[in-house]
Amino acid sequence: MTPADRLWTAIVSGMPRNSWMRLRDICEAVEARLTLDNDDLRPYTPGSRAPAWKHRVRELLLAPPGNARMEWNRRGSYRRR
Repeated sequence: MTPADRLWTAIVSGMPRNSWMRLRDICEAVEARLTLDNDDLRPYTPGSRAPAWKHRVRELLLAPPGNARMEWNRRGSYRRR
C-alpha cells in the first residue's frame, strides 16, 4: 500500500494553489504520478467498487496532514490554500 506521505505529495504536486479542482481530476493526477500496488487497487470495503487508494485520497483531502489547508465545496471539488 502506498504510504500516506507519498499519496499526499502526489495530491499537492498536481493541485495549483487557490484553484478549485474536481475529485475526479485530482484522482487522475495522483494515478498518473504513482505506481499503485495490489493493496491500493483492492476495494476499500467488501462489495465496494471504489479502490482503497481513492478512499485514502478523499481522507487526506478532508483531513490534510500537518499545517496544510484544503477547502471542500461540498460539490466534489477541493481547493489547496
